[in-house]
Amino acid sequence: MISLRAVTRRRELVIAWALAACLLPAFACAGTPYDLNAELLVNLPEGKALEELFALAPGPALAADKKVAELLAANRVALDGFRETAKAASDGYFLWPKPADLAAQDAIPPLMGLTKLYRMALLDAAFWLSVNQPREAERDLLAVAGLLGQLAHQGSGRLVKQLYLQLAFQRAYPLLARSVADGRASAAYLGELAMHLAGIEKAQNNMESAFLDEEALIDYVFDKLKAEKLPFSTRAYIKFTGDTTFVANVTVSAKAALAEETKVYIEAVRLNSPEMIKEYREKVEQGIKERAAARGRRSWWAAIKDGTRGGEENRKKVLERATDLILSVDRPSYEKLIPRYQVFLSHLRVLRAGMALNRYRRDRGQPPASLAKLVPAYLPEVPADPYNNLQPLGYMKAGKTFRVYALGPDKKDDKGAVPFDWDAYFADPAKNTGDIIIQN
Repeated sequence: MISLRAVTRRRELVIAWALAACLLPAFACAGTPYDLNAELLVNLPEGKALEELFALAPGPALAADKKVAELLAANRVALDGFRETAKAASDGYFLWPKPADLAAQDAIPPLMGLTKLYRMALLDAAFWLSVNQPREAERDLLAVAGLLGQLAHQGSGRLVKQLYLQLAFQRAYPLLARSVADGRASAAYLGELAMHLAGIEKAQNNMESAFLDEEALIDYVFDKLKAEKLPFSTRAYIKFTGDTTFVANVTVSAKAALAEETKVYIEAVRLNSPEMIKEYREKVEQGIKERAAARGRRSWWAAIKDGTRGGEENRKKVLERATDLILSVDRPSYEKLIPRYQVFLSHLRVLRAGMALNRYRRDRGQPPASLAKLVPAYLPEVPADPYNNLQPLGYMKAGKTFRVYALGPDKKDDKGAVPFDWDAYFADPAKNTGDIIIQN
């Protein structure tokens, strides 16, 4: 039987791998629709050589690299298949199906093939930009955005897919940012990319869906709770009193506590306050200790006396102890995910704003006087900065050039003069300085 401790251990594994920017662990599930295309990939190097290949940035060196050109040419069929698959609309279960039961609700397919294919598409885009073929690069980047949209709208395993979405977007961001600020970008590309990115942001709801999924999974665990899993004293109480509703009452009590906990997680993300989760857990742990101490001070005589009067207080204490035993199980480190989510959201909003500014300038000859001028023709609202108390993004213009930025995790306004290094921050959260910038 699945247990709360097993769920927690599995969740910690997912979080640890995501924070390390690794491929997420794969649990038993069918493959993705991209797998057939991934199987067509040929001549890829392994290990460090593959990572070095995928790390190549647009520029003269990449343009002159004949080995890369040959590799990409050999994989045209796989890349064409990727682009076609990325055009498919998602019904919420396009990438992997809805699980038959919640015991497997976090099941995801092996993602290594999809990841290689995705990063090959990014390399292809970088190559085309290097050889001054922006239209070809745009085809790849629209396919990349299509996959990101499919991830954003995936309706099962939503914590796992949210983490994978963030990692995938981080890999694509440098090329996407370069493309939206490029004056050579086609109007059709900017318009279609704008729709993709709008859909991705619309699907973000402060990770509420992911946390509600987590609550549903643990609810499932509670529903499977058996009396024999309870402490000996509790089992003795059930046998002695014949209370057949006891386990159901423990489940109801534990679920109520979990629902309150889930609300705290969602609010902590909304307010960009990981400390809220830590403070809440400390409060819960203190309450468990105080209730245990109060039960320890209760005399046997009080218990016997209550028993002669129907035993209602005894019943409450045993129920309380059984519920606290469940609530004392360590929870996954969800608070570690909040800064990563907010950095992802900041980059997404800056990217959308930069693209809107480029489209406005293309249509009207120069950037707008303020971001408010982009509403409603280019953006539904002025983007809010997660690290600046949800104030509007920073913006400045000079002639036909513009700069739009969000504060980084250090929450200091560098006026867009110091760039934030996302990769460095991912490797070491202490490297949190600089602003998230798009300028042209």
